[in-house]
Amino acid sequence: MMLCEVDSSVTAFIEQPLTLRYRVAGSRARIHKPDFMVQRGAAIELIETKWEGDAASPENEARWPVIGAAVSALGWSFEVVSERHINRQPRLDNVIALHCARHTPMPNPEMELQLANLVRQGAVCSIDQAIKAIPTLSLRQILAMTFMGRIRLLLDEEISGSSRILSA
Repeated sequence: MMLCEVDSSVTAFIEQPLTLRYRVAGSRARIHKPDFMVQRGAAIELIETKWEGDAASPENEARWPVIGAAVSALGWSFEVVSERHINRQPRLDNVIALHCARHTPMPNPEMELQLANLVRQGAVCSIDQAIKAIPTLSLRQILAMTFMGRIRLLLDEEISGSSRILSA
């Protein structure tokens, strides 16, 4: 869930949004409640989180294609995500840092506008440059602004002074 909160491509997400009824050939009817429904623009994706060992069990390996086909018939996609994806570094540490900074007071609107203009004009590319250009701006405020979706940082790169700030 923390990944969805800080992924700027995610426009909405819901935990356990629905119940799917399905049948694997030769078995009784079953139900499945995906962990998340994630919207990215017009695209909808149902996501199931499982430990890698559980995801690869014969029972689950048999049901994933059936669930995927049912979801695809709705025009959506289905993905099983394991701890390998969730714990990928430096993304996990970055998500935790953004989450920890989420309650930091935001910069005043003038500072936010100044940063947005600097980023848009290409005058500021990195966190260090932003803090130098706006001395009252802090790293925690930049992280909070990222968490709130006002700016973007590349989460697959370690967040540091040289991290690029992107428009939201």
